[in-house]
Amino acid sequence: LSDVWLPDLQIMTARRADMFVAMKGGNNGESHNHIDVGSFIIARNNKQIICDTGAGPYEDGYHSDRRYTFFHPSACAHNIPIFDGISEDGKRREDVIVHYDSEKSCAYMDIKEAYGVDFINKAERKFYFEDEKITLCDSFDFTKDIQVTEHFVSLIEPRAEGNDLYIEDVKLTASDGTVPTVSRREVKAHVGGRPHPVYLIDYVLERGVREFELSFEVVK
Repeated sequence: LSDVWLPDLQIMTARRADMFVAMKGGNNGESHNHIDVGSFIIARNNKQIICDTGAGPYEDGYHSDRRYTFFHPSACAHNIPIFDGISEDGKRREDVIVHYDSEKSCAYMDIKEAYGVDFINKAERKFYFEDEKITLCDSFDFTKDIQVTEHFVSLIEPRAEGNDLYIEDVKLTASDGTVPTVSRREVKAHVGGRPHPVYLIDYVLERGVREFELSFEVVK
């Protein structure tokens, strides 16, 4: 068991057996920012299952006001929810604070400030840490019924079995039975511009649903 909580940076990491999770709060107005408040990675045996793709090649316009039209710094490249087609933007607002509860073995934050829309009263993201299992619990309070898309990214091609998704030997299970869609996108590596695929995983919830739970569990 190894938890590291850095409240000054709004970063939390936790390790349980072969599972590792790291998450961040903060805001999207930081230098060299990626749109990633509330995003996270999950790794097993030092290989990212749910990933951060890092930087893309420094092409013309990458460091301009067109920055977020490029895949790697954009919201699409990070593991954050989308509300009625609206994702986070690149503006600086109040910092999202990561809280840590050692007794319950969890960390949580409210990421509503990253969106800048008035229909979100709460967008709480919580992680529970168990041996060889990480559980993500999102809960929302909106002023109207909207459709939530829970969006995730992997460099490893997932495979579907029934309602579950497998990324190598980690099983992803949505507690409400929602079946994800998986799409493939070709991107370029930061160094050398080598093309490679990334896999975008979307759990599209029924309109009006305000809770989502997804477990990441090692299958022996």
